[in-house]
Amino acid sequence: MGSNPRYDIGLGDPSRFSTTDKDVLGDIEEYGATYLIKSAGAETRILPPPTEVGQMMILCMHTDGGNVVVTAPNSTVYNQTGNNTATFGDEGDSMGLVAVENATHGLHWRVFFNDGVALTTV
Repeated sequence: MGSNPRYDIGLGDPSRFSTTDKDVLGDIEEYGATYLIKSAGAETRILPPPTEVGQMMILCMHTDGGNVVVTAPNSTVYNQTGNNTATFGDEGDSMGLVAVENATHGLHWRVFFNDGVALTTV
């Protein structure tokens, strides 16, 4: 894959997110719009909110040291069902997200593909 930059916030260009978003995803590597999640044990993380409609990201479990639960930001949900948590349990679990906007949730992430990630409501 070559040499790619790694950012503390793990979500691409650091200028796209505020300093309060740093490290919310923990140990993560960024390759374009794909973010590789690494865990050393069971962990819970909060996804930073998107900054613009159409922004996309792919999250993939790279190193499975324990489940990683990723919560949607700001009381938003990932889908029409109302799921607000995504659990990555195995290496290769992956989920694609796109930023959309509506009157109920404002600007928020929606799942556009899911392979192995358990979506639940907490």
